[in-house]
Amino acid sequence: MASDDFKRLGSRLRAARRTRGLSLSEVASATDMSASFLSHVENGKGDITFMRLRRLVALYGMQLVDLVAAPHPADDRVVRANERTDINNDQEDISMYLLAPDSKRSMMPILCVFARGADSAEPLRIESEEFLHVVHGALQISFEDGEEIRLAEGDSIYLIEPHRTRSYRNVSRGRTVTLSVVSPPAL
Repeated sequence: MASDDFKRLGSRLRAARRTRGLSLSEVASATDMSASFLSHVENGKGDITFMRLRRLVALYGMQLVDLVAAPHPADDRVVRANERTDINNDQEDISMYLLAPDSKRSMMPILCVFARGADSAEPLRIESEEFLHVVHGALQISFEDGEEIRLAEGDSIYLIEPHRTRSYRNVSRGRTVTLSVVSPPAL
């Protein structure tokens, strides 16, 4: 993530915190992060993991894309390829593109591009249903209880298990591309 991206994200996080009338120490206590770390992130001087960002977003009562998405063009139905918003700014080897104009809809379509060998930095737990289709490559989904599911190109899975934490890993020899639909939006 570039320095300007850190500053933009930090300023949006600070605005969200202040809008809700919360101090840094209140947010630190509620999210199990230190106030100094939060200040560092809000001032654009540091990185934050996806899972920590999700904790802040949940506390602030917003969606992740509300922090990272730029205002969308006037057409609220069409998202052109060059207008996609990358909503995964904390991991360089995985790009996650929101394929809808915003997250304020009943479902959230996401295109993920995993570089060779890429895996989710932290396990993911979302309180939504997720449909995932492997467009290209191969993906392994590992659950916290030890179950692993390998999906090849053309395979799909419908996950209705919000209580199960999972990780994603590209197991192909090249890049892997997936199309997911999350409902209701949860990232």
